[in-house]
Amino acid sequence: MLVIPLHRRPGWAGLPWATLALVLANVLVFFVLQAGDAAAWRDAGGYYRSSGLAAVETPPVLAHLRGSGKAELARQLEQAPEGQRSDVLFAITQRDPRLAVAIKERRLLAPTHPEYGYWVERRARLAERIDGLFSLRHSLRYDAPRPAALLTSAFLHADAGHLFGNMLFLLLVGMLVEGALGAALYLGLYALVAVASAAFSLLVNHGTPSGVLGASGAIAGLMGAFCVLWGLRRVRVFYWVLVVFGQARVVALWLLPFWLGWELWQWAGDSRGVAFDAHAGGLMAGALAAFGVRAAGWQREDYVDHETVGDREAGLREAARGALGRLEFQRAREAVAQLLPLATEDPAVHDLRYRAHRDVADDAFHDSARRLLLAPRLGARGAAGHVALFEDYVAASRQRPRLSGADLLAIARRWVAAGEHAAGERLLARIADRAPTLDGLAEAWFALWLALRDARPVDAERVAAAIRARFPGSAQAAKLAAQ
Repeated sequence: MLVIPLHRRPGWAGLPWATLALVLANVLVFFVLQAGDAAAWRDAGGYYRSSGLAAVETPPVLAHLRGSGKAELARQLEQAPEGQRSDVLFAITQRDPRLAVAIKERRLLAPTHPEYGYWVERRARLAERIDGLFSLRHSLRYDAPRPAALLTSAFLHADAGHLFGNMLFLLLVGMLVEGALGAALYLGLYALVAVASAAFSLLVNHGTPSGVLGASGAIAGLMGAFCVLWGLRRVRVFYWVLVVFGQARVVALWLLPFWLGWELWQWAGDSRGVAFDAHAGGLMAGALAAFGVRAAGWQREDYVDHETVGDREAGLREAARGALGRLEFQRAREAVAQLLPLATEDPAVHDLRYRAHRDVADDAFHDSARRLLLAPRLGARGAAGHVALFEDYVAASRQRPRLSGADLLAIARRWVAAGEHAAGERLLARIADRAPTLDGLAEAWFALWLALRDARPVDAERVAAAIRARFPGSAQAAKLAAQ
């Protein structure tokens, strides 16, 4: 399940520089400072293979796995190919908390074991290699916490996928909170929630032989702050639940118990290595910090109250369509009047305007009809729909459309080019009856004849006869005579 706020669109006028700087810092840490970790980890694994530790540790590890109800993992270790068994064993000793404690406290082997001294020495050398990893030095270790790691751990990531997912959320949520607070206050809030989320995770897991890293706790703090800063205002969100996704507008504050409940539920279940406790702590810290910001009056009310042009436009379109569906034409006209300045050239808006004013056939009705009929493209309506619109307009205007002869000729040419030959011929005949000397009229008739000549010769002959009768001295009549 995924719910992401999408309330504002980024723009150069209010570019979230602080958020972009945080993203850049995370990217640089991962690709520069953490770049050597993969090689160091491979070196540690290579040392484990060559040191003979695997042979010494296999029996006690198998006994631990079977005694812990992990018989399947024990079976996989036993059946692993000889060349891969030490790698599997190395991974197990790093990921199993109880094994990690036993190894750290030198209890995996009994002191009376004949290889005990050898094992302690080789394990110490392996620990030196592992402890040299940048990620381990600066992540928050529950069993050996350092104050600075409460903050530095928020700039570390386990892999590229971890980094990408966190940075995407940081951009989407961070730019909103930064806009509401300003860069300086936003950065202070980010540092605060990063430390608070890590501290909460440490409180819950203190002494455990594991740790936490990643920006997700701080991002959760921004999400909590977003909910409180926007309060009872309705905000636009993107949601994705299983195979269902879309957008909706919800009260911002309602998202806080939803997000917090989701994190707590995930925390209570199988966390799959995700620090949901840090997420929950970050959400609560961000919400509390935002309450303090609001109490102090530090948030930018103009930014929080501002509704984007796109959101307002979408709301007005929805209002106009809804009013038309209920046959509330006056309400539809009011919505369209507010919408038109936001999208003056949009044919879809003029289609709404045409329908809203059709019952009164006023100036707005005629203006939108002309714009739709003379638009550069036929659009989704298509040629047949364009003909139907023209006929509806003529009927609704009581046979008095406000279209010039040149306008009608342009419409007829479009129909002929689009394959609506019968409708084009009818309109050309109407024009010829009312304005027989209109410039370009004979050429339009000849274009109709060319369109029909091969596909429909009988109709083409009828059009040719009309050209000879209506335009006897024209160049087009002469061309037909030469055929």
